[in-house]
Amino acid sequence: MFTYETAIRLHHTDAAGIVFYGRFFTLAQDCLEAFFQQHTPLASIIHSGDFSIPVVHASADYRRPLRLSDKVVIQMTLGKLGTNSFEFEYQLKNAARQVCADVVITHVTTNKNTGAACSIPASLRHILDHLR
Repeated sequence: MFTYETAIRLHHTDAAGIVFYGRFFTLAQDCLEAFFQQHTPLASIIHSGDFSIPVVHASADYRRPLRLSDKVVIQMTLGKLGTNSFEFEYQLKNAARQVCADVVITHVTTNKNTGAACSIPASLRHILDHLR
């Protein structure tokens, strides 16, 4: 498990002053980038190498609202791990440790030249192992 802590900023909220539903995916992405930064910069995966990891599915369940300046703790775990795809599961909690949202994002590894699905490279599997 990887834990990331942040605060809700104005750009995360809607006119009602609560986190806009789509911004939960932004918060999950921020957590993902922080996780990769500990192991290898995400930019190195995106700009070098012969594979990419596009998102092919994303879902979220909303439990409680988060508001401007609220502290949020995001716990990231590895969900399903296949031959060429993997899931990241995120649980977002408020300062009282109440679950506010559950987010699941599925990635597939693809060959940069052809766009076809390819096996998860050993270097990426090694990074993913840190979430077990």
